[in-house]
Amino acid sequence: MHSALNDLDKAISINGKDSELYLCRAEILAKLAKTDLAISDLNQAIALNPSAKAYFLRSSLYEESKQFAKAIKYFEVLVRLVPRKADGLYISQGDLYRALSKTPQAIVAYTASLKAKPSGRAYKNRGRCYEELKQDDAALKDYTEGIKLGPGDNLNYHARAMFFLATKQYLRAVQDFDQVIALNKRIENEAFCRRERAQAYARMGKLELAEQDRKKAQELDDSF
Repeated sequence: MHSALNDLDKAISINGKDSELYLCRAEILAKLAKTDLAISDLNQAIALNPSAKAYFLRSSLYEESKQFAKAIKYFEVLVRLVPRKADGLYISQGDLYRALSKTPQAIVAYTASLKAKPSGRAYKNRGRCYEELKQDDAALKDYTEGIKLGPGDNLNYHARAMFFLATKQYLRAVQDFDQVIALNKRIENEAFCRRERAQAYARMGKLELAEQDRKKAQELDDSF
């Protein structure tokens, strides 16, 4: 990798107007965790040729280094450059806004994603934003729409189950946890869900069922 860097250094010294050379060097620098140098090269590459690849890599590096405001700055440019990936780009934008605690802006981004292409992930993430803003009806609607879109989507079932648990709708929470457990393929997820379902059972006064879930969670993952 270092020999490739040396070769690229020489190539850039000869032809400093080739954006691909800067982009290639930035990719290597990123792998070597030399983030600032990689970003500097990407800035140069973008100045010479504003490609989607360079914009995306720079945004990813800003995100990795927790510079969320910088990471989010050029997403609209990326959407224009790669409109076929608008749904995923807007989800990433929304996630960055959430990292910045800018929930209303995150909702706008997830809504744009849903307009580009409906997905369970966008519904789930927007639903959580609505929960944060105490807009319970909107949150519930999003989780339900996500489930309708993909009945095998255990993430929206789980989000809705947690919503029901938080809003003291324990029977409905249990019903959704049943679905999550049935759909889960990973043991640690089942353990986690059983522990959560146990809370709902306990609040309903079904202590025997609650204890059964707690014991099963312990068997599956002794960290519980």
